[in-house]
Amino acid sequence: VDVQVIPCKFKVEAISHWNNNVRGIYLATMDETEITADTNGHYTGEANVNWIGTFMMDSCPKEYTIPAGQVNLSGELSDTGQLTATLSYQPVPVTFEGACGNSSGWDNFEVSQDPLNFSVSASGGTFTVSQVLMGSGEMGIFDGSVVIIVTPLEDKAVAFTPQEYQSSWHNFSSLFDTLIAMP
Repeated sequence: VDVQVIPCKFKVEAISHWNNNVRGIYLATMDETEITADTNGHYTGEANVNWIGTFMMDSCPKEYTIPAGQVNLSGELSDTGQLTATLSYQPVPVTFEGACGNSSGWDNFEVSQDPLNFSVSASGGTFTVSQVLMGSGEMGIFDGSVVIIVTPLEDKAVAFTPQEYQSSWHNFSSLFDTLIAMP
């Protein structure tokens, strides 16, 4: 009897970075999240995305106000053991109001990350891919990158392989009790 064990859960993390000399530096970190397989083998999950945005106003460093966003994760595990997944990010509003020396200003726009598709072995891994940040109005497009970390999570399982083809009721009863006691 051939038995193949496939992970039912993965932990996914992502850290994105963009740099534009005119509009600043942006960093988005996706909260560590689990994606879990349903009965059809489709993986889903969701996580918050925390943002930091900075820029220079004359010679003063300033920070954009960016609320947490959200990302939806979905994926499939192939017969060859490759997890293919998509991270679909929701847009977030960005605001700024401030002054530096004789300069003052304000800004209000929205940014969104392109959906991110990736494929990784079921054993997990860490890799870097390019990612675009798009802004509304005069914001424009930023080229950047994202580091993705995927880790399979171990599920609790019990296996029972009797030495002979027949087993006693006591052995079955003990196994059954163990299974019921599992969280």
